[in-house]
Amino acid sequence: MFVQALLVLSVLGIASSPAFAQATSGTILGTVEDPSGGAIPNAVVIVSNTGTSESKTVKTDTQGTYAVTYLIPGRYDVAVEKAGFSRFLRAGIDLQVDQKARVDVTMRVGSVNQTVEVTSGAPLVQTDSSEQAQVINAKEITTLPLNVRNFAQLLTLTTGTQPGDGMGSSITADNPQGLSATIVNGLPSDSNNWQIDGMSDNEAFFNILTVNPSIDGIQEFKVSTSNYSAEFGRAGGANVQISIKSGTNSFHGVGFEFLRNSALDANGFFNNKYGSRIPPFKQNQFGGNLGGPIIKNRTFFFADYEGYRSRTAKRRY
Repeated sequence: MFVQALLVLSVLGIASSPAFAQATSGTILGTVEDPSGGAIPNAVVIVSNTGTSESKTVKTDTQGTYAVTYLIPGRYDVAVEKAGFSRFLRAGIDLQVDQKARVDVTMRVGSVNQTVEVTSGAPLVQTDSSEQAQVINAKEITTLPLNVRNFAQLLTLTTGTQPGDGMGSSITADNPQGLSATIVNGLPSDSNNWQIDGMSDNEAFFNILTVNPSIDGIQEFKVSTSNYSAEFGRAGGANVQISIKSGTNSFHGVGFEFLRNSALDANGFFNNKYGSRIPPFKQNQFGGNLGGPIIKNRTFFFADYEGYRSRTAKRRY
């Protein structure tokens, strides 16, 4: 079932300009002003994804405000153009899952053929939402030590969370879904809501993960614990939004094999004393992923596979 679920994710990863739900997509918004602080209406705002070259164009309203919605997590450039002003470019904006990133722009008087480029600035502060949340990015997911490569264990890095025991003995290393039973703000684990790219990922009985994606296929995930938007009204605990990687204009992939074998382990002191051998144990986790363009700048693919094999035997004396 675990492998079948991963194959389902692989199929879902093949998309052309995917229409992600608001739960996973982000927003870039802000105001455009002249040097005196006055609003600039009808300025053209172009938001471009640097990985796929996909762009969206909007115009500012009479108050000089704009909002570009339904953006997949990734790196973006924001350009603003208006006759009588130099072109403005803010490069390298890292947009996270379900983030509302504010990019306010002050235009300079000049020719539109001139460009004012901003490559660094103050960190983007979340001022448009009061929710308490934490985003775990791909680097943290793949480099932090995880038992059986289960990303759900990282939920406990968020304030107000702790590992749960509501499922008793089913929370084991051989049951990756069971490891997702986390208590948030004192609420039982069945009060949490899990989503993959905006779709429900809740097991019907215990309300834990149904599909446990490979950590190499996760772009990032966001754990919201309080004050999140009413659109996430399904549960009162954590709202976990998982964003799966997508293809870009460049081919990227990875292959891996993680091995545990009792033949490589040293026996314990008391086992040696009483002549007990190490119980046989073999565990393999293997797989890989690949993403890239089908039609450059238009259509992309991403596919991943992970296999898990665990063999144990009873202790023999």
